[in-house]
Amino acid sequence: MNILPKKKWHVRTKENMARVRRDEAAAAAAEESRLERVKLAEQERRVELLKAKQDQFKSVKSEGATEYSEGLSSTFSDRAALKGEATASTSRLTSSSASGQDGLASSSNIGQGQASKHLNFFEELEQQERSNMASVNKEYQAEKKAEQHAWESKMGIMKKFAEDTNEITGTKHWWESIERIKPEEEQPKKKTKEHKVEKKEKKKKKKRKRRYSSSSDEDSAEAKKKRLQAMREERIRREEAEKQREAKFVKR
Repeated sequence: MNILPKKKWHVRTKENMARVRRDEAAAAAAEESRLERVKLAEQERRVELLKAKQDQFKSVKSEGATEYSEGLSSTFSDRAALKGEATASTSRLTSSSASGQDGLASSSNIGQGQASKHLNFFEELEQQERSNMASVNKEYQAEKKAEQHAWESKMGIMKKFAEDTNEITGTKHWWESIERIKPEEEQPKKKTKEHKVEKKEKKKKKKRKRRYSSSSDEDSAEAKKKRLQAMREERIRREEAEKQREAKFVKR
C-alpha cells in the first residue's frame, strides 16, 4: 500500500476515501428508504385486512340480529294468537264448572310454555355431537398417537434414549441368529477301512515331501559350493592379470 501513494488510482488517497464514504452513505440511505417503503406497505396491508374482517363481522352480526328479531316477532305473534284463543274459550265456557275452568287454565299455561320455548331445528345433531365428544374412541386415539410418535421418531423430531437399540426394538444381530453347534454334539468319526487307507496315503505323501525337500537341500548346497569355487577361480585369474599388467608398466 505504500507503493506510489501520490497516484490517483491509489486506494488511500483522500479523494478515493471520500468517494467510498459518499457511496456508502448513499447505499445506506437507499436501503433505509427501501425498508421504510416495505414497512408502510405492510402496515397498509394489515389495515386493509382488519377492515375486511370488521366488515365481515358487521355483516354477520346484522344478519344474526335480523334473524333474532324475526324470531321474536314470530314468538310474540304466536303468544298473542294463543292468548286470544284462550280468552275466547274462557268466555265461551263461563257457565261450565270449576273443574272445567281449572283444566282450561292448565291447558292455556302449557300452550304458553310451548310458545315461549326456543325453536332449535338441530337439537338432535347437537345432542349427538355432545355424546360423541363425551365418549371419545380410545382405540382411535391410541392409533393416532402411535402414528404420530412413529412419524416423529422417523423424522428425528422426538427420539427416546436408546430407541434404535436391539433391546428396545427386539431385533437380533446376524451373528446371534446363526445356529451354534456345540463340540459335544458333533458326531464322532467312525474308524473304518477307508479311513485307515486315507491315513496311510497321507503319511506316504508326507514322507515323499520330506525326501524331496532333503534332496533339494543337498542339491542346493552342492550348487552353492560350485558357485563359490568358480568365483574364487575368477578372482584369482583377475589378480594374476593385474599383476602382469603392473609388471609391464614397471619395465617400461
